[in-house]
Amino acid sequence: MKIIFTQHALEKLAERALSKEMVRRTVDAPIRLIAVAEKFHAFGKFGKRYLKVIFVRTDDSLVIITQHFVDSPV
Repeated sequence: MKIIFTQHALEKLAERALSKEMVRRTVDAPIRLIAVAEKFHAFGKFGKRYLKVIFVRTDDSLVIITQHFVDSPV
């Protein structure tokens, strides 16, 4: 499935020293996935921290809204 990054998501990647590959790994194989209204929160583990990726699904793609590290996948 195609992954599209919003302008906000791209800006936050740079600010937070994250990579598109980290986001891709998280949405491809999350350790936890939570549906919140029409959005999804995917969590991936990187070292001792968890990357939280918020995205929406369209017919043919995932649109990444934002991403950031959290202490717990909840």
